[in-house]
Amino acid sequence: MAVNNRKTLNLFWTILGMAIVAVVINLPPQLTILGHTFYRPDFSFKLGGTQFKKDLNLKYGLDLAGGVSLAYDVDTSKTTKDNISTAIESLKNNIERRVNLFGISEATVQISKDNAGKYRLNVDLPGIEDVDSASKLIGQTAQLSFKGENTR
Repeated sequence: MAVNNRKTLNLFWTILGMAIVAVVINLPPQLTILGHTFYRPDFSFKLGGTQFKKDLNLKYGLDLAGGVSLAYDVDTSKTTKDNISTAIESLKNNIERRVNLFGISEATVQISKDNAGKYRLNVDLPGIEDVDSASKLIGQTAQLSFKGENTR
């Protein structure tokens, strides 16, 4: 009977410890309560010659931070059936590069295919409020220009 109580007590303390660690990690970097300011502990440490510094700032997704969700129908009518998968993957990679120019964390770019065989591009941009600039950046055509060197 004492062994079961000891196991239960160990389990209780383990769960309580994990809950406390989770609460500390989820705290904002600075919290003021009743005129007292509390700071989240720094979880950086050095192991051998390597410095470990964990960034504990949470990055909220589209559901919590708000933002823009853009959906585009992909026109594959001018693409041969053999090249569709390569073209779709290339499209996804290009859009991901353009989204990365925004510097948005947790942005997602996904390709989906419906039952009719039509492809759809879904882009979620958390924290973005200007829909027009996001849409223009994603929808613009890439431009390549060559300029000569001025030797005068």
